[in-house]
Amino acid sequence: NTFRYKQFGNQKLPGFLNTFWGVMRACIFLIYKRPKQVYIYGSHGLYLPIYAICKVAGMALTIEKTELDSIKPTTSIKDKLNVFLYRIDENLMSVFQPRLVVITPLLEKFYREKKLRQVHITGLFLPNQPQHQEAIIKTAKQIIIGYLGSFAHKDDLTTLLAACEKLASEKTKIHLILIGAAHEIFDINNSFLTIDYKGELESNQIQAVLTSCHVLVAIRKNNLYSNYGFPSK
Repeated sequence: NTFRYKQFGNQKLPGFLNTFWGVMRACIFLIYKRPKQVYIYGSHGLYLPIYAICKVAGMALTIEKTELDSIKPTTSIKDKLNVFLYRIDENLMSVFQPRLVVITPLLEKFYREKKLRQVHITGLFLPNQPQHQEAIIKTAKQIIIGYLGSFAHKDDLTTLLAACEKLASEKTKIHLILIGAAHEIFDINNSFLTIDYKGELESNQIQAVLTSCHVLVAIRKNNLYSNYGFPSK
């Protein structure tokens, strides 16, 4: 009875056409299937037809927001168009009154000021770390560090790698595990630092990999956009 909009588009189509095609397909699906609940992650102005169908048909709509994308730094026309679509989404959200799930107190405050009645802040669920972790690290032959992220411009992987290179030595060997779609293979000039590119994993696999790490890190560039979102999804 729950419809989760993940990807109804066509990956062969370029960005906006892909999203538009997916939204149209989703609208047809919702009209004919009439699920009780609809869940959308990270939507913007192109998703308004889905909002409208949910409101008219009485379907419970839940939207998850992990960033304030209307203040995202722009470097291209595509970025500016995306920001415009996110502003439309934020300004019209109060018309449709979905149940909104956010990830930071700043996002919660922002949307409450937009007169949304249901804004809920999530917890961050990390794997259970064993007790006495410090003792385990001291006896380990190498420290396993885990990073989970999108590897986008907002994520400061350059600083993370520089820190690991400075830390890695014969006495402190480091094995860095990167989870997510890394866009490049990073050049490393320290033989005591190794990197394991895991790529994108299923949810149950992510939990297992993070549990195998001694340390989990999150890093982002220091700007207003980063402050509204969370360092790791």
